Order: sequence, then structure tokens, then C-alpha cells
Amino acid sequence: MDSLSELKRDISMGLQDEVNKQLVPGETIVISLPGSFGEALVVTDKRAIVAREQASGLDLTSNVYAHLLSHLDGAAVVPLGNGGYIELKLKPPVDNIETARVCFPSSEDDRFAAAAEYLSNLPAPREIAAPRPTAVAGEPGICPECKFGVDDRAVFCPACGAALKTICLSCGQPSEAGSVYCSGCGREMVEFSPACVKCGARTMRWMSYCPGCGSMLRPICVGCGIQVQPDWTYCASCGRQLGVDRLDVRACGSARRSIERLKDSEAQPAPATPSEVRQSDSTSPAEEHNKRGTALFESEDFEGAVSEFAAAAALDPNNSAYHCNLGMAYDEVDRHDEALAEYQKALELDPNDLTALMSLGYMYSENDEFDKSKEAWDRILQIAPDSAEAQEVQQNLRHQGEL
Repeated sequence: MDSLSELKRDISMGLQDEVNKQLVPGETIVISLPGSFGEALVVTDKRAIVAREQASGLDLTSNVYAHLLSHLDGAAVVPLGNGGYIELKLKPPVDNIETARVCFPSSEDDRFAAAAEYLSNLPAPREIAAPRPTAVAGEPGICPECKFGVDDRAVFCPACGAALKTICLSCGQPSEAGSVYCSGCGREMVEFSPACVKCGARTMRWMSYCPGCGSMLRPICVGCGIQVQPDWTYCASCGRQLGVDRLDVRACGSARRSIERLKDSEAQPAPATPSEVRQSDSTSPAEEHNKRGTALFESEDFEGAVSEFAAAAALDPNNSAYHCNLGMAYDEVDRHDEALAEYQKALELDPNDLTALMSLGYMYSENDEFDKSKEAWDRILQIAPDSAEAQEVQQNLRHQGEL
């Protein structure tokens, strides 16, 4: 970047309003960059500010974490698969590193790299005066960590980023630190931790998977796939009893289908060249049968789905997904021998097909062939230990004899 002016871009109005509230007279914004997931990096002539939106029940609130430039020892950009994050190097380091990180998409790589370079080459900064006088630590309006004057309603200190209140995992509302019950929903307090325990990336309360490394953050219901809270006995979406009840194999079919749809949506093909577009303006006949089979399966016309999936597999016999789908359709109409043959064919073509391994494990378990089902499910734990399928497998193995 040739000029700092290229690093001043519009951020959301909510974040801008919260940042403006934190500025003291004479403080000038030098850099403002929108990031991913409703967050932004703002740098003034005195502070580096991480601004972040957060769902609070049905409302959207904004938090800011401000760090004095005198506490800054540069910044670094950490690349990820679809972008990365910028991390402020603070002295002393903050307890929650996510108050010093901003995620960004790959389209913003150059701007955030330039911002990190700017922050790493700053001259010795001047200290900023607190907007309110400091007092004895622990009194209302004073950060107990850095003695910075803060608004009594603040959730995090705008100077050092220390958490001033506890965030409820259930409703997202802040309560006084140490609260036994949430002041927002009244439930027993289960604190939300915004950092992934595996990679440290910032996460949002509603996320089931880490945006940085993809690992599972919190449990999901194996019946319907929604995220469940630690104190739930029954799933609030499908009503399935969690953890202790007999596992309903058929109820897991929706989860398997959700997994398959997710796999299809994530399989992004390479962009076609103009000549390829001209040569192929329509879907292959095999895929047309597969799409019709999927629609029939979702509408619970399993016999019709069998016919369509069988046609797809016949036209493209080397496509493991078609064989797996046919196996699932056979399974639903109790043609178990044929289902078993299709699952095995799918795994011959793709030994790492998670859906086929999961389904095969269920079939063996239904037939009380627990060693074979465990073998199939152990394969999932080996090749995809952080996947949703792996969590389902772990729960299934705990209740193996009940399936």
C-alpha cells in the first residue's frame, strides 16, 4: 500500500458508533479496516482498537477492546485457509488473546498486512490520558487490571481488553463477574469462552465449529444437528433425550443426510473456462438422476429414491457418492443386504467416505455385529477426529449395546 489513506475504509455504523464513544478529544483515526464476522480494526494516533459485534439474545451489540500504543510491540498477520487474522503484540500480553485479534477475508490480505507493518514500525507513542479519573481498583467504573476509567456498563475494558463482566452462553447477556445466575435469562451461569481451545481463533457464541481450524466447539444433537447447551436434557429442536436415552438409528438419518448436503455444498468445483462452458451447458444424466433421487429421499419416497439412485450408479459406477446414496435408500426400505453391498462398493471407491462409514457402522450395529461397527466408526475417528461424524461416533460407542 502506498498511502495510509488506502487503509481507511468504512466499517459498520454500529461498530463506528462504539469506537467514536471511546475516542478522547484530539484523538485521530489513522486506520479503519472491516474484517470478518462483524469485526474491525481501528488504529488512532494513540490506540489500536478491536471492535466486534456480538449477538445478545435477539439484539446485536458492539464491543470494543482498546490497547494503548505504548503497550504495543508491533503486530503480525497469521494466514488461514480463507483469509487470516491480525494479532497485536502486547506488553504485557492480555489474558484473552481474542481481544487483540481481528479476522479478515482473503480479499483484505494486502490491507491488513500493511496495517501490521505500520503498527510494527511506529515511533515511541505518547501515553493517552484516561477519559475518567482513575481510583482504587475494584470500584465501579474502574478496570481492576489497568486502572483505566470505564463506563459502568462496559463488558470489556477499552484500554487493556480485560473482561469486566461474564457472558452467558445461553443468552449472550453480560452479568457481573462471579455471578451464579445470569442477570439476563436467570439460568445458572455457564460462561461463554470466545477462544478456540485448539488454535486460539476467536469464535462467536452461536458457532459449532471454529472458523480457524474447523474443530468442534460445542456438542451438537446427533438427531437433528443443532448445537446443544451443557445443561440440556432434551434437544430443544427435535426433542431427543441427550446422552442417556436409547439411540434411535432412524432418527440419525436426518443427521446423515445433513452431513451429505453439507459435503455437497462444500465441494466447490474449479471455475470453468469459456470453452468448457460452451461444451457442457447441462448436468450429466447420472447427476440428474442423483438430484431427483435426493429430492425423493427428502420427501420420504424411498422406493422412488432407490430407482433414481440406482440409475445414477449404473450410469456412473465409479462415483462413490451415488453408491452411498443408493445404500441409504435401500436401508430405508429394509433391503439391508443390498444396502450393505452399496456401502461396501462406495468404500472401495473412496475409503474415506465418512457418510458410508457412518451408515455401515449403523447397519452392523443393528445386526449386533459390534466389532464390525466399531471398526467402521474407528476409521472415522482416525481420519476426521474433529468432525461432526466423529462426535456422533463417540456417543454411539458409549451406547453401543443400546443401538
